[in-house]
Amino acid sequence: MAIVKVIELGKATVEVAFEGYSASLSEVSRQSGVDFGGAKVNGREINMDHVVYDGDRIFLGAKKIKGNTDSINVKIIQFGVSGGNTDVNVEPGTTIEAAARMLNVNISGVELRLNGAMTAVEPSTELYSDSRIILGKKVKGNIGVDIKFVQFGAAGGGVTNVTVEEGTTLSSAASTARVNLTGLEVRANGSQTVVSGDYRIKSTDSRFILAKKVKGNN
Repeated sequence: MAIVKVIELGKATVEVAFEGYSASLSEVSRQSGVDFGGAKVNGREINMDHVVYDGDRIFLGAKKIKGNTDSINVKIIQFGVSGGNTDVNVEPGTTIEAAARMLNVNISGVELRLNGAMTAVEPSTELYSDSRIILGKKVKGNIGVDIKFVQFGAAGGGVTNVTVEEGTTLSSAASTARVNLTGLEVRANGSQTVVSGDYRIKSTDSRFILAKKVKGNN
């Protein structure tokens, strides 16, 4: 399986999963239902025959892309909150406060920690690279585990992201992400072994594949 990121300024990054390790843009569009009109990769306009690979970043509506830094991704994280992992693509130099406003996240009265640092930063801090902002007073060292729930052919690209604390059960993580595991088999990190809802998230976990029967979807 492969996942590509679709980036558009002022919007959250959309991750699109597709079967196989590479596919034409038209095939990814067919599988996911995502419109890739006007797409660019590394500043170069591409057509629907262009082949994309796992980890590729596709830009929509970008006028200039210099080393993929015309926009940066800002992720604001609140552990244990449904929808508590939100992100937006903004121009370099945008402040934390401005990014939070775009996401309708209230940052009043909470500490802000940038990229896992123990020292709190101010809302006026300007951001010039992809950033993770942790909200809260104490977050066990501010290190969360970013995981993806992947279901091929599902609406919105089939990828749901959530950040949880290490040791959180799979069922709890799914509940926070608003992912329904009922009637589905879940496999972790490309393994063929099915895990249960009691499975506890480890720092090395990244992807959980959801399907009734998964043959080679790793």
